[in-house]
Amino acid sequence: YSPLQENKRELRVAILAPVTYDDGLAILLRVEATSGSPMPEYEALSNVWSQRISSWKAIINGIQMAISANLDCALRHLRYPNKDRVLWVDQMCINQADDQERSSQVQLMGFIYSAAKKVIIWLG
Repeated sequence: YSPLQENKRELRVAILAPVTYDDGLAILLRVEATSGSPMPEYEALSNVWSQRISSWKAIINGIQMAISANLDCALRHLRYPNKDRVLWVDQMCINQADDQERSSQVQLMGFIYSAAKKVIIWLG
């Protein structure tokens, strides 16, 4: 993960590449500033976190990373067949291993969801 600058209220968005359901997940994480410039257009995905994370993999910024089975299913169903889809997903867009980042991003979640073009709720 590239670091986020708190003073710029930055967030990461996930650009989900267009492929078929059976193809692997290819995702690019991009840092966006939310203050001082036009807001990036994105959709926020709220999904149920499952306990089983390690069995599902996605290629994120060229590196294989573990994601939950529920998120894997959601992303496969939500990706477009012929164009990128820009999403904010807490499980991927927040560095869960960085307590300081996670804390500051959780404080921004109300803003993140309200600024989204659309909020998608995925129950599985």
